[in-house]
Amino acid sequence: MVNISTADLREPRVFLYIIVWFLAMISFGCVAGPDYRDSGSLAGACPGSFKYDSLDAICNNDVIGKSSWKSSGVFMVAIGVIVFIWAFVMTVAHVVFPSKLPLSMPIIELGVNIAMVFLFIIASAVWAKTVSDIGDELTSFGISFTTWRAGAAFGFLSTFALLALAVFIALSIRRGAPAAAPAVV
Repeated sequence: MVNISTADLREPRVFLYIIVWFLAMISFGCVAGPDYRDSGSLAGACPGSFKYDSLDAICNNDVIGKSSWKSSGVFMVAIGVIVFIWAFVMTVAHVVFPSKLPLSMPIIELGVNIAMVFLFIIASAVWAKTVSDIGDELTSFGISFTTWRAGAAFGFLSTFALLALAVFIALSIRRGAPAAAPAVV
């Protein structure tokens, strides 16, 4: 039987993983989710929803050919989903199975979190630049890019939360904290 207490959820590492999980979910959801075809706005119909049937003329023409928006959207969603899954798995591992984590877990967490900070900052920056290029070019069509801009903003927030988590893990390694808190009995 697994005992889960609220004390596990208040541990700073678990709390930061929950924040990262939530921000990553919003970030990739803002990029991948919107589809405004029924409302008459094209805001989410090109890279956001990845549905191209009725908008090929606009999405594939030279107006927005300045940046590779399809690949940057896919990259942003992919990194967001990877960070989302990592944060969820680590939250479950620290809350449900804290006594079963290996002693090398903080080093593994630190390495993976630093790699994800690097990838998420690149994905967010590329996506922000892409949205800026698309927004500058297609504003005359009356298209709002608020949701896509929010995806970039939440990507940066996720990056800073991951960075705070990496710093916290590095400090706990430095002071010799155990890999996991002892199990609550």
